[in-house]
Amino acid sequence: MKRIMCIFFILGFCGLTLPGFHSSVVVQTPHSDTILDIDGHPSMPLLFSAGADGCVLVYDTERNLVIRRLQVSPYSLERIAVHPDGEEIAVLVHTGDDAYLLEGYEWRSGKRLFSRRLQERPLSLSYSPKGTYIGLTFPTWRSFSPYSSKGTPISFFSQGFGIVSFFFFSSTESTLVTYTPASSLLIYWDTKTRREKARVSLQEKVEDPVLYSPRLLVGKTQERLVVLDMVTGKVFADVPLREIRDILVDPEKEIVVVQGSSFPSLIRYRLQGQSLVEEERIPLAGILSSAVSLALKDGTLYAGMNDGSVRSFSMTTKSETAITTHLETSITDLAVHADRIFCSTRDFVVEWDAASIGSRTEQLVTSRRLALPFQRNTALSIAGDTLAVWTTAPPDPPVVMFYDLSSRSLKGQYRALSTYPSGVLLDEERIIILERNTSIRVLDPFTLGETLRIPGNGILDMAISDELLFAGRTQTSLTPYSLLKIDLLFGETLPLENRMSVIYRLVLDPSRNVLYGLGLTQDHVTAIERFRISGERISSSRVYTSTIFDPEGDITFDPDTGSLYTTAGYTTPLLLSGSRRLLFEATSHLPRRLFLSRGILYAINRDGSVSIWDANTRSHLYDVLLFTDGEWLIEGRDGLLLSSSERVKERFLPLSDSRVTREGFETGVLRKEGQLHRADRTVTLLRHDELGLYLVRMLLVRTPVRGSLPVDEDHHVGVLLD
Repeated sequence: MKRIMCIFFILGFCGLTLPGFHSSVVVQTPHSDTILDIDGHPSMPLLFSAGADGCVLVYDTERNLVIRRLQVSPYSLERIAVHPDGEEIAVLVHTGDDAYLLEGYEWRSGKRLFSRRLQERPLSLSYSPKGTYIGLTFPTWRSFSPYSSKGTPISFFSQGFGIVSFFFFSSTESTLVTYTPASSLLIYWDTKTRREKARVSLQEKVEDPVLYSPRLLVGKTQERLVVLDMVTGKVFADVPLREIRDILVDPEKEIVVVQGSSFPSLIRYRLQGQSLVEEERIPLAGILSSAVSLALKDGTLYAGMNDGSVRSFSMTTKSETAITTHLETSITDLAVHADRIFCSTRDFVVEWDAASIGSRTEQLVTSRRLALPFQRNTALSIAGDTLAVWTTAPPDPPVVMFYDLSSRSLKGQYRALSTYPSGVLLDEERIIILERNTSIRVLDPFTLGETLRIPGNGILDMAISDELLFAGRTQTSLTPYSLLKIDLLFGETLPLENRMSVIYRLVLDPSRNVLYGLGLTQDHVTAIERFRISGERISSSRVYTSTIFDPEGDITFDPDTGSLYTTAGYTTPLLLSGSRRLLFEATSHLPRRLFLSRGILYAINRDGSVSIWDANTRSHLYDVLLFTDGEWLIEGRDGLLLSSSERVKERFLPLSDSRVTREGFETGVLRKEGQLHRADRTVTLLRHDELGLYLVRMLLVRTPVRGSLPVDEDHHVGVLLD
């Protein structure tokens, strides 16, 4: 049995060594980008959302909780559909330009079932009633393209018949109905013989039709809301209505229309006989103005918002609810220096001891926080006893501030900048500032006076070696080279001929005199190139290629082992060592920026959290989240959560294999008289009031105890340090 002792300062964020078990919690935070599609579970109160952040979130709509978070891709998810059995999902992945993938997943486990490359962008995605088929339509003459539930293409028609904007299968899946708006034609197909059974010409040419019943469909024209009989083709009912944005039908056969653009409203219709009767008109601009996707389920309207959150509106109580809201603050940069980890946010820099991360021995961990005046995204760099922090976005004037690491006092600031810095390098002899698309400034570290200025147009990243600066850039017609070598004494710039058209990340191995560059080749393939530079001569070799363009990808280098690590084209870090290609354990976050120190790999994720792995075993250790109100949360793989106060406990949810309930939440972690109890550990809290200091002693076993945990009804839920 191992013991880990940690000291927490109440001054700020606290670091902690956590065991490497599988995570059983879901942090209650939304998508980090726009929600592009949502769909409901066929039989349970669950909602699924697909976001531009490549993430799928699953919500318990009865309790307004996120119960699963699946990071399925580094790319945008444009569509999502839930299988009729409720256990599988299909998503449409946009990998850039006109490249798309159809992928299937088990949403409980996150297991990918299939991945199929598509030739163009589909117009729609849905399952057949029994889940035998996945239906896709494309903007081509051979528009309708079914796939099996395992992702295998099915050759359904021998020839095309026009663009299909709407289709559905009968409940037995024996009949397929397609609608081609160009001809206002419904065609009935026999799914066994693949032959046409009947044609029905609709009396009205409608847009965005929705199935109301096995015989009726609802659609819109420029002037009216129309219900059509799919057997006779005649108008069954209609009502004058302009500016129809969306049409939704709930299981109770109520038709809900979103009308208007500037001040949208919900209009509820009931079909009585052959008349559409307006029952209610509800102004709902607060939700609908920013909604990107909508779903109607169990009398509640759910809206996927532009900011990544989900909001709901109850038709019965007329109440609005935010299922997820942005509570976290993004970690914008990270550095590891002298066994200390530094993370920057909009408002502060957090520092804590990294010595015990991944350790199996008793260690002490402390933390401090430095307040920043910017309230804008920041980045940082460290060398010696100097911490440089700079703003990376408007509206504040560009500035680089220099702090003394020991005293946390401000040593100086540099404001003579034309644009915002995209990078700052420090060493004992100079400070190098890369101004975005403008210039490279070299400063004296003591006086902050400018000693050299070099044109820096198109430069994306830098790496320094003694008196030489290497710069990765974008090729242009005037400067057709993506790699530059700059003499920092005289300012001489020498282009180095290579096979890359763009280099946007550079890392240097000074002991081997090797430079690694991540970017695009001349034929637009993402690649990592190894450069050996000797004087004016350069030789290169290809280390890694990917067909997926990933401008957010990163590389870092281990000087001890010679291994490279990258996130380009992957949802988890990839180890490149000789001929080996090994993936790290996946998390529920999308890693982008990478940092390595003493066998520990750190990643800033797209959602602003930080994930940490053991670089030797590639196992995930824990995730770190900071919140806008100064609170914090550390999530361990076995479900252990440490938080700064009781207010944080509603932001996470322990899960079980069965359906999650509030009662399930209350079987997690309990507190009693300063002691936290779990089946596999005991954590004792002791407070020294004069110092405001916490001592936390954890007794851990090597393997977690599975099954339910003991419940003490007299005490609160959650890991609390208050």
